[in-house]
Amino acid sequence: SLMYMRWWVVGVCFFWQALSPFFVAAQPKKTKKIKVDYLALAAVLVRDGHHTRALDALSKIDPRSPALKKPKNKIKYYTLYGIIRLKNKEYLEAARNFELSIHAGQKKPLVYLFLAQAYFRLTRYKQALRALAKAPREVEKIAGTFLLWGQTLVRLRRWRQAYDVFRRGQKLHPKVDV
Repeated sequence: SLMYMRWWVVGVCFFWQALSPFFVAAQPKKTKKIKVDYLALAAVLVRDGHHTRALDALSKIDPRSPALKKPKNKIKYYTLYGIIRLKNKEYLEAARNFELSIHAGQKKPLVYLFLAQAYFRLTRYKQALRALAKAPREVEKIAGTFLLWGQTLVRLRRWRQAYDVFRRGQKLHPKVDV
């Protein structure tokens, strides 16, 4: 029985040795460095309302990086920073970033509304009015444009102009209380 057991152990050892190539312990694989597009990640996070996480993603981008040399990326970078700062009630930084975005070539009309909002919150009503004046006519499709525009004129004590803006907004958006 001892002899039988010895042959059994030898047989099992040979069996495992024969199967060992199939049961090789996982060799540490060379890990590939995954390139993360923090700008795209930040855009998705802002869209989904995760502003703090988006700010973390943007902070990982070096403003002097070659990726930001492309106008499209620079525009996106400053616009996203501006939106995050606006949501975080950091109006001065928001305005600065929106101005940089426009200077870099931002053409989207909403950026002028965001800029006007930031200036309005900073009580810089003349600058808010200038931003609204530079905005393309496309922004008139947004009812809130007239509310911001009218409120800015009220703060500047331009009562008649404010009244005209509110009336115009009411004509263009009859179902919305402007």
